[in-house]
Amino acid sequence: MSNSIDTSSYSVKPANRTENATDSHPESEVNQAVEVAQDPPNILIVDDNPTNLKVLSGVLEKAGYRVRPALGGSAALKTIDRLLPDLILLDIRMPDMDGYAVCERLKSQGETASIPVIFISAMDAVEDKVKAFDAGGVDYITKPFQFTEVLARVNTQLSLSQTRRELESKNEALAEARDFLEERVQKRTADLNHSNVQLTVALAERDCAMALTERQKNLYHALSEINLSVLRLDNPGALYQAATRIAVEFAGFDRAWVICWDEGASGEIRADYAGKTQIPVSMNQELSLIRNENSVLQEQQYRIFQRACHAAETTGVVGDTSGDSEAELMSIAAFPLFFDRVPIATFNMCTLKPDMFDGEIIALLNQMSGNISYGLTNYARDRAQQQFNAMLQKAVSGMGGATGKVYFERLVRYLAESLDLEYCAIALLDQARTGMMTSVAFVEEGRLAPNFSFPIAGTAAEAVINAGSVTYPKDVASLFPEDQWLRAHQVNSYAGVPVRGREGAIMGVLSVMSRNHFDLSPILEGILELFALRLGTEYERLQVEEALRNNAEELERLVNERTSELQAANQELESFSYTVSHDLRAPLRALDGFSAALIEDYSDQLDEQARMYLGFLQESSAEMTALVDGLLELSRSARSELHVD
Repeated sequence: MSNSIDTSSYSVKPANRTENATDSHPESEVNQAVEVAQDPPNILIVDDNPTNLKVLSGVLEKAGYRVRPALGGSAALKTIDRLLPDLILLDIRMPDMDGYAVCERLKSQGETASIPVIFISAMDAVEDKVKAFDAGGVDYITKPFQFTEVLARVNTQLSLSQTRRELESKNEALAEARDFLEERVQKRTADLNHSNVQLTVALAERDCAMALTERQKNLYHALSEINLSVLRLDNPGALYQAATRIAVEFAGFDRAWVICWDEGASGEIRADYAGKTQIPVSMNQELSLIRNENSVLQEQQYRIFQRACHAAETTGVVGDTSGDSEAELMSIAAFPLFFDRVPIATFNMCTLKPDMFDGEIIALLNQMSGNISYGLTNYARDRAQQQFNAMLQKAVSGMGGATGKVYFERLVRYLAESLDLEYCAIALLDQARTGMMTSVAFVEEGRLAPNFSFPIAGTAAEAVINAGSVTYPKDVASLFPEDQWLRAHQVNSYAGVPVRGREGAIMGVLSVMSRNHFDLSPILEGILELFALRLGTEYERLQVEEALRNNAEELERLVNERTSELQAANQELESFSYTVSHDLRAPLRALDGFSAALIEDYSDQLDEQARMYLGFLQESSAEMTALVDGLLELSRSARSELHVD
């Protein structure tokens, strides 16, 4: 156990003053606060003597420190795990774990190794102090001690600890600054190296630009001519002719041609331009027999077209024909052309000149082909927009103010005629039969055909309901083998959009069909969706009208029923009134007659009060008779016809 502290001999010296202070009782003299920041230092006092803990805690708290006491070494380690102190005052002799072991444990762990530890002990032997310093202590105070000494040593060690942390922070900042400067130097060096490379490249490009050959000038002239032709485009055929002419006259090829390909491996020459160089007869035969499956030229051209069909962007194919007896060397190239992002053709060139297709001319030909495709795409969009506007205008004028069934029939007839298709149908979900649809308007071969019902499962209409708008350009009957109607009418292509209500629920399908190949463009799909929206609105309007009509009929039926009930009740009431009136007249006449007879025959035998009572009886009978006569008159007037003057 540690020695107890004699508190009567302690005095306090202010921690931040240089002048001497008079020693006195700690409870009255310890009144100085340590200059601290907003969060004062946290000091842990470890001792197994509660009196020592209380005294030291009071002194340090009055000096402005935050103090946590720990009764023994094990308790100290537990509280340190919860919150790290800024300094530890540690007793040596403790029963559970001595101060040396506690200090060694703290110094062996990274988080607690830097916490300063001041040993406080009654053991004043030199070997005890050496052992304390070997364990990691920074100072040693012997008991009994002066409070001023404790405060001074605590303040000193906290200052040293703060200085050490500041030095470590500055060292870290210096290291970061050194790393930052080193990174800046490396980046600047890399930038300078990159600038040197760019400068070298720029100088090389300038030298190349200054040494433009006549051939390069012609190539760029060809590109400029292509761009002008694109700007003046009024039909694809004229652009094809201009491109082949420019490729020969300005780019230096011996022959150029454009082939438009269909869905098979056959193509059609849309433009062909030959220069002054005599092309071998075999090449002319290749061009005239472009559908020949054994043609090397045809195979190369169609191969690039197939590649274009599977990729949004692709470069051309360059190859050599071999085995030609009339030409030792013939180089050809084929580049894809796109029409509204769909590959439709190849732009082809051939030459007898060696080394014609270097990297520069390949890049130029790719750019030329891209510009031609751009012109074709804009042309397609302009034409589609014009078609869209014309169809809408015709629809507005053709539909007029039609509504209901008339509107449905006019719409399917108009769509079939405008799109030049054999079939157009509006089919709505059958409300009475789940899984069934019923057509409300159907045109076949230009004529309105009878409506019909069909199960939804396995049909193209089911695909529309599940996926939204769909387009099947070909072989739609094979995609839906359960749709017997498609197979029976030999439908090859199909396009459908859902008919939706205001809440977005699908009410039916608007579809167009053809026996031939038909690919619905985005513009035409937009037209169908617009009409489908109008159909949904019209169908909902019809449903509201039908509901209103049904409600009116039901209301009229209820009114008629109620009127009949009231009439029957009135008749019963009239009959009852008439019967009751007749039944009351007889007793009233008897009462009146007998009253009169009594007055006439026995007047002399009756006293004045009896005659008065008989008079009252006659008057009441007369009044009652008048009421009965009134009821009879009312009954007769209710049964007679009412005339208004």
